[in-house]
Amino acid sequence: MITRREVITVQNYILDITRRFFRDKDFLEIQSPIISTVTDPCLRGAETASIEYYGSKMKITSSMIFHKQFAASLFGKVFSISPNIRLESETKKKTKEHLAEFRQIEIEIAFSTYRDIMKLAEEFLVELTEEIDKKFQLRELPRGFKEYSYKEIVSKYGIEYGEEIPCDMEKTISEDRFIWVTEYPYGSRGFYDRDNGNGLLRDFDLLYPNGFGEASSGGEREYEYEKVKEKMLDLGLNLHDFKDYLDILESGKMKPTAGLGIGLERLTRYICGLESIEEATLFPRLPGVLSF
Repeated sequence: MITRREVITVQNYILDITRRFFRDKDFLEIQSPIISTVTDPCLRGAETASIEYYGSKMKITSSMIFHKQFAASLFGKVFSISPNIRLESETKKKTKEHLAEFRQIEIEIAFSTYRDIMKLAEEFLVELTEEIDKKFQLRELPRGFKEYSYKEIVSKYGIEYGEEIPCDMEKTISEDRFIWVTEYPYGSRGFYDRDNGNGLLRDFDLLYPNGFGEASSGGEREYEYEKVKEKMLDLGLNLHDFKDYLDILESGKMKPTAGLGIGLERLTRYICGLESIEEATLFPRLPGVLSF
């Protein structure tokens, strides 16, 4: 049985490999903000947290999607190891793959497509698993990939069209290789996922092999002010809550970008073959549980 020290040691190597992989491809590492006036509100049922900040409220980062979009617009190719807080419901403890506090490997590239990002993710995960296997020889890790469209998944597994794929269904869909699920329908994801004009989004999820759940989400981003504003209103969001982000869009400083996020603790859990994600961090923050 793998010890906690061994798990954290493996996680250190995951971070080393991640930084080397992306720096070798001329990515610039940026540091994520911990608090901001705006953060990702589209959290699949989780809530954002906030704090009092000099007499005003600031959001605690749930995802740096807006910040990395801006950073990639400035610098071209960026990555980050980003801390995130998502107030998941206490029932999410049972999935063994949800934390309220976690780190995310964030990637964003200007003037790229979701297909470019999928290809890059495959290269990264193959290289990562090969290097970890050579170093630690933990267990045999699958390296193959297969793609299904969202429509194919809905048809095959009887999911109601327009809904996110539930966590328990992700395990059902799982195979002995990585599974891409592409092109979700408009309205099923965040307003920032770019649509292709026929009711589908230029986005994806990636599922781990053998029932280890979701590995990543990503896609191309909306960057045009009027289109983003229209989508926000369509989803019932308050434009004032996103004023700073909308101001950047209106200024024309935001470029077309694409990217993804890979949860560090989920990746560690998969690599080490752990029963629960709480074993993948020294200080686990399980939904609804107060801990040191």
